[in-house]
Amino acid sequence: MDLREAIEKEQQTDTLETAKLLKSLPPKVLARRGLAMLNLSLNGVSTGLGGRTLFELGPDKAIGLFDPVVKVGDIVQVAKQPKQTVEPGGFEAVVVKVSKESIVVASDDDSIEFPDARLWIVKLVNEVTYKRIKWAIDRFENHTTTRLLDIVKGSAAPHIEQADFTPLGSLNDPQRVAVKHALGSEVAVIHGPPGTGKTATIVEIVRQLVAKGERVLICGPSNISVDNIVERLSPHVRGLLRLGHPARLLDSVMMHSLDLVAKQSNEGQVVRELQTEINQVLGKVKKARGSERKALWSDLKTLRKDYRVREKTVVRDLILKASVVVATLHSAGSKYLGDAVNFLGGIPLFHTIVIDEVSQALLPQCYIPLVIEPNAKRLVVAGDNKQLPPTIKSTESSVLKTLERTLFDQLVDSCGPAVKHLITIQYRMAQEIMEFPSKAMYNGKLIADKSVASHRLYHLPHVEKNNTTESVVLWVDTLGDMYPEQKEEEAFSTKNIGEAELVAGFLSKLLDSGVNPDEIGVISPYNAQVGELRRLLPSVEVSTVDGFQGREKEVILISLVRSNPDKEVGFVADDRRMNVAITRPRRQLVIFGDSETIGANDGFLKNWVEWCQDNADIEYADS
Repeated sequence: MDLREAIEKEQQTDTLETAKLLKSLPPKVLARRGLAMLNLSLNGVSTGLGGRTLFELGPDKAIGLFDPVVKVGDIVQVAKQPKQTVEPGGFEAVVVKVSKESIVVASDDDSIEFPDARLWIVKLVNEVTYKRIKWAIDRFENHTTTRLLDIVKGSAAPHIEQADFTPLGSLNDPQRVAVKHALGSEVAVIHGPPGTGKTATIVEIVRQLVAKGERVLICGPSNISVDNIVERLSPHVRGLLRLGHPARLLDSVMMHSLDLVAKQSNEGQVVRELQTEINQVLGKVKKARGSERKALWSDLKTLRKDYRVREKTVVRDLILKASVVVATLHSAGSKYLGDAVNFLGGIPLFHTIVIDEVSQALLPQCYIPLVIEPNAKRLVVAGDNKQLPPTIKSTESSVLKTLERTLFDQLVDSCGPAVKHLITIQYRMAQEIMEFPSKAMYNGKLIADKSVASHRLYHLPHVEKNNTTESVVLWVDTLGDMYPEQKEEEAFSTKNIGEAELVAGFLSKLLDSGVNPDEIGVISPYNAQVGELRRLLPSVEVSTVDGFQGREKEVILISLVRSNPDKEVGFVADDRRMNVAITRPRRQLVIFGDSETIGANDGFLKNWVEWCQDNADIEYADS
């Protein structure tokens, strides 16, 4: 199956699945499933980047604070809240800001008239994302050939060598070799297992390139992945520009936001004045009626058109002046970046493209920056193909086989193993926590730096040394019939109430021992169990394994959930998912699970259970 067909099937699955749920489930059930938010009201209207209208929605006054289930970038329908299933009406918008107090959504529609009623928002399939991905596939496969595109396609061999350099930051030997490799080669794949300083390596590469006068485009699959790089680059690189709506960015990188830089520039003065005028007219629209309201809407359309023309020039000039531009893979396909690249008429705007967390992105997503800047001279990708791949909703085997192949895999397969360099020294996990994933996933090549190899939970100055805090790897075994799993049909998920209560009990011991709540992470592969754990453990962070990828805590408690006579483990069987789970902690890993169910499966899980039985502390839940 080719990429475009696979993407179209994935889109069909996504669309049909969402449509079926919206048609069949009432609002309260959709909210419980995390697909909707109820009882909202309109707090305010303003104008954002690109002349878009921003609507701030808050909870009904009778509710107060709420727990948002949407995230920045989600496409939603905003409408009058129905009594039963989703009704026609309302409008589509993109979520641009989320907090405990409000949600801000943006729309390009100039003619929206907001209902004076209780509102709700429903998650929709992001058609724009699929459209941009399919556009990138077409451009990649049919674009006039360039050296870099030929290498990525496998029709040309990359030039690979190491380049000498003087480090600008602190590097260990494996990181130094990775930087040499990236600076001297047309294509470089940096394999960074958990805690090995992959981001520090990328930062050094970018600093070296900028010092040589090169311009760099940095992309990643998520806002957080690229914001982390911006944070690290900020003290060292001038001319750093972060594309993306400022509401999607970390506060620490806001100073580099395209929107903020544009507003503060001298050239942006006229744009700011137009924005103020638009907001003033918006204020009048809310009070006007009849012909006056119609005339004001006409004025708004004219003002917004002028705003967009002037803003386009300001933004293009800022991008052309930047030494490093940072964006998500999706945002790399925005009109702003494309306009700046096209303005140069084939002269490369960027000499090097860097893609971080490449193994979490669909292959055609990675095509977006490549077809935006096909004349780049170098491609550096970084990630870990032993952690979770991009999320795929289709269960069709041919779709999964096609879409699970990432750019990381394609480059190693087409260019050969010489393009890949493994970073081996990790600075997160104690030796005991690192030992099994290193052996099972990285050919035993990971090394725990001496700063972390022997660190213990009770070494933290505020933590008491006792039986609870002395264990480094502990398995609380729920084998037998005491802790069976339960199916939650409404959520199409699985939970284990007894196991959740065990986690809560152990957490209490940790807190009593002086461990701070923000030093603890509780994770589970199942959404239903995450919901159960959040109900029991409001003081600590609880997440799915997938949601915790890229994160770390001093202590991680894992609830595996599955315990059944058929020894079925579902997607716990994914080696990469479990590798993510067991590599999140720094000082203590505690597993709650039925060793008979988990260990009955050949391969990674069986080996892991056997390793724990030989090397970890074991407690039996029913003893």
